[in-house]
Amino acid sequence: MISLFVASKNRASQLRLLLESLNRNCSDLFDLNILYNFDDDSYKEGYKKLQEENIVKANWEVEDSDSNGVFVRQFYDFLNHAGPHFALMVDDNVFYRENGLNQDRIEEILDEETFSFSFRLGVNTIIQDHILLEKQDPLEDQDIKEDHAKWKYTDRAGKFQDYAFPFSWDGVIYRTKDVLDTLQNTDFSTTDHTWAPLPHRLEEHMSKNLDRYSHRQYMAAPKYSCVVGMDYNKVINVQNRGGSKFRADERGLNDLYLKDFVIDFDSMDFSSVQSAHDEVPFKLRKL
Repeated sequence: MISLFVASKNRASQLRLLLESLNRNCSDLFDLNILYNFDDDSYKEGYKKLQEENIVKANWEVEDSDSNGVFVRQFYDFLNHAGPHFALMVDDNVFYRENGLNQDRIEEILDEETFSFSFRLGVNTIIQDHILLEKQDPLEDQDIKEDHAKWKYTDRAGKFQDYAFPFSWDGVIYRTKDVLDTLQNTDFSTTDHTWAPLPHRLEEHMSKNLDRYSHRQYMAAPKYSCVVGMDYNKVINVQNRGGSKFRADERGLNDLYLKDFVIDFDSMDFSSVQSAHDEVPFKLRKL
């Protein structure tokens, strides 16, 4: 199984949705590792409840108390114990459709010229900005294979497009060695994103040091995306338009979860997903 690292803060209810979606749509693909943090006892109780539900088998770890979202030691510890490949997700991701590719096939697609395999992309993800509905250049016919897509991201250099960014924290598989070689033991203290937690700092570092891995000039993905980020809210200090279409307050969701109300996966309509991010409406159900 592929080692998967999931970072979560104050969003046990949304993390629960991710875990349910993983259990439904790719239960035999990932070895799950969850690093979580919370601002108060109420959020802490949400995570305790979620662990007791035991939806999927997972290794749970509380973020270092002094890391303030920059959990460098714990992240390197994960990488150093991962296998040849690993994956990253955050707690507002949803694995919304079945993945038809097993681990052997994914690793076969991740050949020597391919840097990453992105579950958040596919031929359907033609929208770059799900709020403004700005489009990105679609994949070309030769990029679309029988059971996956593969394209040369280096040909899109300089374009602000998801198809041009080979590294993201949202549902992507990498070679562990490629990433460790690119990081070169950085502590992420040198950053333009001094306000940011580790996922943002890592994405910035990988973007700035693309020359260290751009000899692998291709990205791959399922034919149609399987992961979408649900931008209902934000739990970090970052300017964001999340919740513009469907706002879901993280405090309210946590309080309701403690009363046994959970996000109903079956109430969500993913048939129109055209972006790596969206705000699909949902209903709650009683456990």
